[in-house]
Amino acid sequence: MRHNPLVPTQKRSAAWRIAIAALSPGLLLVLVLAAQVTGSWDVLTIGNAGGIQFMDLTHVTASAECLRLDPSRNLYSETCDPSGLPYNYPRAWALSLTALGVTQASTSLIGTLFTLAFAVSIFVLSLKAMPRGFDLRTLPALALAVVSPPVFLLLERGNTDTVIFVLLAVASLLLISQRRVLGSVILALAASGKFFSVPSAIALWNPRQGRPSAMIAFASVLTLGIVASIRDWPQILQGTPQPIDDAFGASVLFLPMWNALELPHPEIGPRIAGLATFLL
Repeated sequence: MRHNPLVPTQKRSAAWRIAIAALSPGLLLVLVLAAQVTGSWDVLTIGNAGGIQFMDLTHVTASAECLRLDPSRNLYSETCDPSGLPYNYPRAWALSLTALGVTQASTSLIGTLFTLAFAVSIFVLSLKAMPRGFDLRTLPALALAVVSPPVFLLLERGNTDTVIFVLLAVASLLLISQRRVLGSVILALAASGKFFSVPSAIALWNPRQGRPSAMIAFASVLTLGIVASIRDWPQILQGTPQPIDDAFGASVLFLPMWNALELPHPEIGPRIAGLATFLL
């Protein structure tokens, strides 16, 4: 058999896979660093940067510090947020940081760790999911998704959704590795932290599997999480604004069309269309 010099060695192929997987998270980190150094977050978030970096994270770290000083404090009636915003997270978020000794002074460090954890998650998922015959044409799509305005807004605000994404990434890697029960527990923890990730349970459905142990584990842990936080829900909803014109949900895709066509009920119509798109 003649040796084909164009066929890369296994080591070279692995190096290329690593390099390709690192492109999108690497670009993300470069742009985040550039925005931080030049103060140009508004460019990356399309004008939605809050002015106070890690604003959402500050909300939680300040609340954690308050609970450390006064464990009996009602965060929902006496906000600790420096900007005076009402606390609209499950109490477990602040309690967890309190247990770790986190204070408001830790905000920048934690926000930076959030960004790094997000980038590492993107890298590992890309590397794990990449087929051996990786199609370079998918790179632009991946890069655009990773460096899109919602992602930069997520990182600029230090939003806890970053933690949920990392948990979902870890769970995905466990499921890919056939550690389904442990992966289902991580998915349930993510869903308990932010309810929007509940549909991730679809990944556990396997009609060829005899014992639905993963689904049972997911349902059990999620139920415990719901029971632990359900008393907080009315106050969370009351303190959470429901914008549509300056949000990054799926409804934003339909809002300009709705307004241009002067369709009725612009406050609810785009939301329904966005929900249908999400379900599809």
